[in-house]
Amino acid sequence: MDERSSRKAWGIGHYAIVLLISIFAALSLSACGTPLPGTNPTPQTASIAGLATSTPQQTDPAAMPAARPTIALATPWEVEGGAAYQTPTPEIAAVTPVPIVLQGPPAESVFRLSDEVSFLWLWPGELEEDNRFVLYVTGGGQTQALGSVNEINLGAGYQLQVPLIETVGEPGTYGWQVVLESVESGAILGASEIRPFLIVEG
Repeated sequence: MDERSSRKAWGIGHYAIVLLISIFAALSLSACGTPLPGTNPTPQTASIAGLATSTPQQTDPAAMPAARPTIALATPWEVEGGAAYQTPTPEIAAVTPVPIVLQGPPAESVFRLSDEVSFLWLWPGELEEDNRFVLYVTGGGQTQALGSVNEINLGAGYQLQVPLIETVGEPGTYGWQVVLESVESGAILGASEIRPFLIVEG
């Protein structure tokens, strides 16, 4: 064999050795999971031999600690002394005056000027020491007091007898009313309706 043939054979053998080494290296890298340069490795889903596959541990709900209740912060209006706290205002019931109920004489009654008339009324309250009932008569554009009573004087009611000629003095159409007032200050504490009556000559 000449020298040229020997060089050619040596080159082929050298190339074959390099190729075998490259293939061996590629197989080794593939087995270790290392991707070759220039390749796009595909994720391995199979487990590697010799490594134990772990199983997720099941948690017993009964063994888990109970959840703690959430404690919310009180708003200002829920805390006494807070910015928006307001003391509840007690409700005060309205005081309704006890009505004075007229008993007699009936409305539109007719009297002679010489008559003495008994005016009667009821009031279920209790008179204070400073209180009194005053009988007023209105007519002819004027109002005048005919008398007063400061205690029960007819069973459970009140009565005031009035001689018309001495108090009213003349015939005409009038109205009578009973007023509860304070003796000291004259303040009106209650009043009845105004009931009309007629006075004629005689």
